[in-house]
Amino acid sequence: MSAIHAARSAYEAMPQGLKRVAGPLARALPVRVRYGRAFASTRAILAERAAGRLDEDAIVRRRLAQLHEAAMRTPLWPERLRSAGLETGIPAPEALRALPLLTKEEVREAGDALVDPSVPESARKWVTTGGTTAAQLGLWVDRDASAADWAFVTDAWSRVGFRLDEKRAVFRGVAIGGATGRLTRYEPLRRELYCSVFDMDEAGLAAIRRSLRRFSPRFLHGYPSVFETLARSYRLSGERPPRLEALLCVSEMIYPHQRELFAEVFGCRVFTFYGMAEKGAFAAECEHSAELHVDPLFGVVELVDPGTGESIDEPGVPGEIVVTSLITKGMPLLRYRTGDRAQWAEGACACGRGMRRLAAIEGRWGREALVTSSGARIPMSAVNVHSAVFDRVGMMRYVQERPGFAELLVVPREGFSETDVRAIEAELAAKLGEKVRIGVRAVPAIERTVSGKHVLLEQRIREV
Repeated sequence: MSAIHAARSAYEAMPQGLKRVAGPLARALPVRVRYGRAFASTRAILAERAAGRLDEDAIVRRRLAQLHEAAMRTPLWPERLRSAGLETGIPAPEALRALPLLTKEEVREAGDALVDPSVPESARKWVTTGGTTAAQLGLWVDRDASAADWAFVTDAWSRVGFRLDEKRAVFRGVAIGGATGRLTRYEPLRRELYCSVFDMDEAGLAAIRRSLRRFSPRFLHGYPSVFETLARSYRLSGERPPRLEALLCVSEMIYPHQRELFAEVFGCRVFTFYGMAEKGAFAAECEHSAELHVDPLFGVVELVDPGTGESIDEPGVPGEIVVTSLITKGMPLLRYRTGDRAQWAEGACACGRGMRRLAAIEGRWGREALVTSSGARIPMSAVNVHSAVFDRVGMMRYVQERPGFAELLVVPREGFSETDVRAIEAELAAKLGEKVRIGVRAVPAIERTVSGKHVLLEQRIREV
């Protein structure tokens, strides 16, 4: 274990009172010491690029060469690379297209055949995908990949004013209370207030609002579904939310009705990025656009036709996101199928960065849409409405088992009645007509995933 990992483990084991003393002292240490070499070096590269002093293509070629060397040491990749004419190297990102696509099932079955044996286990970390719409997948990533990833994230957040050690309230799947019953926990080292996403009933939301009022964060960081619940609670309670610079959204799709609600209630910028546990790609919004700018230093991103595997280069054509990571090489993932769907955006962005941009990202291929009686797909981004009829709903989930009909499960909040049920059904009927009829049913609770995420649509129709 490296010194920095040992120090971090020692800090995490401290009682909260000692953390409140050690945290501010540790923040005075240099970034390289606090966050590690991978974070500091990645941050320096990104700063060079921002200043216009970086040969980005040269770095990409060098990382492709390193990835090729690692892949050739694994049991699985040499034959694939030879068959694709890439035995001697990968000269450019486009050359990867000669390789077959790599599926999650193949990764699961291959196991250690994908691992570079020259990389010791101490330099790798076992991670699992979220598993919100499919079985979880476990795989190895380089131990330093998370630190490099964090450098990309914080660099992207700087586009909306974020700086290291800004006060953040974090709404992610972190266990908070336990036997103590507390719904928030302060982390002094990073100035983060962790808030429970598993206790957002009336009493829990009131307690969290009080904590936010005392903490006065400049940023909220977490799941859009949680922010939707929190925003509606602010609107119903009449309390004023903290004065925010931005909502830093992660891990879930953001729907148009959520952006409208957040703008109305919080009055700040909504910012998100696209990433994954596999560390295959990173794409983020900018100061001017909600389209996601694909960072070529992080990984190679392609869109392919999920049926034929053919690459898609033209804007506006939906395709499956396929990635090749350039920041983790101990278990090389070349042309890895994510199951996510997107399309390339048109034209250039006003920010001038010149990166290709992804528009209209959806979750796993075909699972973020309702199916009409005729078999057509209606994206969930077009289904949801920004309306007060949902104000007395704590959480909701669509469940579809047959074309043309879906059930909307809602967790009632105080004052919810049959009148609300009829109002919601009427609102959705006005939106969807006879294409998909929606029935509303009140339920005591809707489970989140083990990591605290929320699935808006549980699509049970096969091969959507």
